[in-house]
Amino acid sequence: MPLHFRWSATRGPQGAARFRGVVRTVDGSWRLGYAGHLGIADNLCAELFAILHGLTLCWDHGFREIDLFSDSLLALGLITKVLPPFHRYGSVIGRVKALLQRPWQVRCQHILREGNAVADYLAKHGASSESALLVWDTPVQGAVSLLRADRMGTLFMRV
Repeated sequence: MPLHFRWSATRGPQGAARFRGVVRTVDGSWRLGYAGHLGIADNLCAELFAILHGLTLCWDHGFREIDLFSDSLLALGLITKVLPPFHRYGSVIGRVKALLQRPWQVRCQHILREGNAVADYLAKHGASSESALLVWDTPVQGAVSLLRADRMGTLFMRV
């Protein structure tokens, strides 16, 4: 049974970029969550690092069948299509593409941001951290009800 991998990325008022993600089973059970701080960067950079760290964690934890969901069509296009020469994020895109070539199954799909409540919650949970990467093996407080809502297909309004 495939695992679902979702992430989100933001850029704060001073340009500080953060990313976060969650890996869960199809029925909504938590496998792992993660969050990180990049420093000054744009949203695309944060999206790409969220993908890189999420895929690396999935591989390291032995997960070999992944449904990767993103609300960024641009990031999905960069990792699934031919890389434009001299792209400013060519290094991180190349690392993601190398991960995708490993012997596992990763399906990349677009999702609306409103269907990604758990990853957005992790952003708030880890917002004050300056750590490059935090990983949670158990759900952080408050995420269990959101996992349940995500599993039922509940969409949350953008704010």
